Amino acid sequence: KLADDNPLADIFRDRVEDHLKAHAGEWVSCYALMSIGGALAWRTRVSEARLQLGMTIDNKIVRDENGVATSWYRYQPTPAVSQPSLWQQGAV
Repeated sequence: KLADDNPLADIFRDRVEDHLKAHAGEWVSCYALMSIGGALAWRTRVSEARLQLGMTIDNKIVRDENGVATSWYRYQPTPAVSQPSLWQQGAV
């Protein structure tokens, strides 16, 4: 069975989306995303949030003093594009 046919994939993707949106502009560790997006598929859920939901998600890798790398993710909300009203367009 393909992952796209799995309704749980959407649930986990939506959990990742909700968590990142609740922490918009903040760096969230891979461990937090792993706990809500599935230990083996959280990276896929982040990718799906980018591709399927159009979210802008930054990534950085930080190494500690022992060289152990931790991935961090940050959702950057896209500012709403202001559309001129019909009045401003002269249509009214």
